[in-house]
Amino acid sequence: MSRRLALWLGLPLGLVAALLLAAGLALHAPGGLRVVFDWLAGQVPGELAADTVEGPLAGPWRVEGLRYRDAQGTDVALEGLALEWRPAALLTGLLHVKALRTEGLVITAPAGEDESEPSSALPDLPLRIDIDALALERIELTVGDGDPVRIARVALAGGSVSRLRGARLKSLRVEAEQGHLQVSGRVDPWRDYRHDIQGDVRLVLPGRPEATGRFRAKGDAGRSEVGVDLDAPLRAGVVARIDTPLTAPAWEARLEARTDALTALDRGLPSWPAELLFEGRGTLERAAGTLAAALTHPEFGRLTADGAVEGDRTRIDLGQVTLRAGEPEMRLRLAAASVALDGDVPVLDASGSWQALRWPPTGTPQVSSPNGRFTLSGTPEAYAIDLAGRVELPAQPGFE
Repeated sequence: MSRRLALWLGLPLGLVAALLLAAGLALHAPGGLRVVFDWLAGQVPGELAADTVEGPLAGPWRVEGLRYRDAQGTDVALEGLALEWRPAALLTGLLHVKALRTEGLVITAPAGEDESEPSSALPDLPLRIDIDALALERIELTVGDGDPVRIARVALAGGSVSRLRGARLKSLRVEAEQGHLQVSGRVDPWRDYRHDIQGDVRLVLPGRPEATGRFRAKGDAGRSEVGVDLDAPLRAGVVARIDTPLTAPAWEARLEARTDALTALDRGLPSWPAELLFEGRGTLERAAGTLAAALTHPEFGRLTADGAVEGDRTRIDLGQVTLRAGEPEMRLRLAAASVALDGDVPVLDASGSWQALRWPPTGTPQVSSPNGRFTLSGTPEAYAIDLAGRVELPAQPGFE
């Protein structure tokens, strides 16, 4: 009886051992990856090919000269790919990628919008994915006739994705010619896109000073609370609330900024201290709010302005903006002003009035105007001004 029992137990155990041995041989067969790649090339919708596919399924993998083209005309080319992973982790429900590196990823897509409705449902993820290290070198994306977007490097040091916990990033860094972005935090696309992410940013634009700062975003698909703090070229803070950020973003924000010298923003500007406060709301298409600004001029003293502003990508409207300076106070009031942005150069139309203007603003005035009105129209290169007001000059000897 004991021998028969041992035989019954030994048969399934031997079968399992044989299957594991066969799986091990298949995983470590030198040409295993090439066999799977050739099978995959016959299954995907589109044309998939590669110059070199080397390595066993168990890794490491090496792929060179990868090319793919779909039916819509999107081309993907990849110079090289190298991957190391732990196949044994699959037995515990884990896809463990130890290292993934790509070089020379070029994506070219045709212009045009996809009229089909995208599905909001995410596929169920049967495995947890852990990535120890990921590096994507030299990425280029071009859509239609647009300029290519180039990213020098994307590097991930520690990350995981699972249906239970969402996506977690220990450190994700994106480097480009325009600067870099470093992010950490979590996003759960299976639970209303709950997120809590933070990071550092460095931005460099042609002809502009470098901008550095930090940001944080926390919320879900219904609402996200965002905070941004800039250290350079000026000190600034933004607090914003964005409703439905993934579908039709609508925002409310408050911006406070100050600098000890405007030359920090542009060397062509004067070295005057400045402050700005903006509070407003809007969408991706249009915004409206109120602003208050102040400059400290070496001769005029403190100049302040406040008023309302609204606009879109083609036009900015200013309403009831008042500029104040000096003591006693001089006032310049914009009753209405607009800046058209839909042409090659901005076009300004403005009208308003003034009170208690004088020159120079301090000391005994050489000329003054108690009140008046003005209209202004044109471009920065060619404009017309219409003035109407009262002008007072100091008494001159020999004139009465």
